[in-house]
Amino acid sequence: RKMPHYSIRGVSVKFPFNAYQCQLIYMEKVVESLQTGGNALLESPTGTGKTLCLLCACLGWLESEKERIFESQDTQIDLRLPKIVYTTRTHSQISQVIRELKNTEYKPDTTILGSRRQMCIHPAVKNERGGVQNTLCRNIVNRGECTYYDSVKPYAESRKSDKVVDIEDLVKEGIKECVCPYYLSRELHETAEIIFMPYNYIFDP
Repeated sequence: RKMPHYSIRGVSVKFPFNAYQCQLIYMEKVVESLQTGGNALLESPTGTGKTLCLLCACLGWLESEKERIFESQDTQIDLRLPKIVYTTRTHSQISQVIRELKNTEYKPDTTILGSRRQMCIHPAVKNERGGVQNTLCRNIVNRGECTYYDSVKPYAESRKSDKVVDIEDLVKEGIKECVCPYYLSRELHETAEIIFMPYNYIFDP
């Protein structure tokens, strides 16, 4: 089923269903803040689809920016693509956001940042916790004894995926491909169009 498209301030936004007026207003404010480089403090009652509105408005704007940069002949403009950083309080909330994103037409390059506790697959490290786990991981990596880590860069360079992934998906991929999900998620942030993380990572990476 083809999803409705809305033109919002000149930006084509694809939405999973017919949008309510309050949702169109919300998305218009999101697009406006992105176009003007301003800040936006937006609120809407529970159940009005804030997550979908925010995702679709931001990704619609990102697509329009990609087209503008691709078509531009002006060498004075900044040709770097912007990145979307989507933060929540917890990883369970991020999982909910990713489920919403999977229901849209958008398939951006994504990554999700998590802890070693959530993502490590090394048999000698994955069952440790806290500082012990972090130190053990770094020591093994620095000694060149982690084949999962050694596989990250070559795998990331050849990886082709149009799937939106959460932590569980990355861990499954890591086990299947024998590559470290923790370091892979960080390697992918270089090319990701949208990066998911708990907001505390902004202040304490």
